[in-house]
Amino acid sequence: MIVTDRDKLSLKFIKKFKVATTDTIAELFYPNLVIARRRLKLLCDNKLIKRDRDHFTAQYYYYFKKTKQLKHKILLTDFYRELNKTSEIVLFENEFRCENIIADGLAVYKINSQPYIVFIEIEISNKGIDIEKYENLYRSGKYKRYFPVFPSIIVITDKKIPYSNLNIIQVNEDIENLRGSLYEKENVS
Repeated sequence: MIVTDRDKLSLKFIKKFKVATTDTIAELFYPNLVIARRRLKLLCDNKLIKRDRDHFTAQYYYYFKKTKQLKHKILLTDFYRELNKTSEIVLFENEFRCENIIADGLAVYKINSQPYIVFIEIEISNKGIDIEKYENLYRSGKYKRYFPVFPSIIVITDKKIPYSNLNIIQVNEDIENLRGSLYEKENVS
């Protein structure tokens, strides 16, 4: 089997994010869904990646080593895919550490040449998001070691988020409201 450049990009993406769905990989790296499915099946048949699905009617997800946080990781890749549609992604990091905070992700992107910096938090458990740790980081000023302004916080959840003076943007778990949400608030200086 010849591994194409698109295949290599797909494998690199899966390695970085730990898991990705057929739709995400197709949209990011292949001309259409049919070609993506064919190439991904070949990659699996040649044991370069593994695949699984939760139900026979669901789409496949691809991985190297199965993650315990499957839904969590898939939501992050879905967010990346949707962000890629509406903006120019300059930087995207998984599990970004800033002082005592480990965000699920950090994104730097541009919309109409306007740069944005955002922490990404995915909250699907009943635990709730700890906004206080971000408020403490803002008050301490230590974020200035990393960023020129305090990043907005995108929280992907269907649950209620506590009020804060920080720029918090809620995105539903189906990611449907992302496009409108990206224009809601700007970073804080």
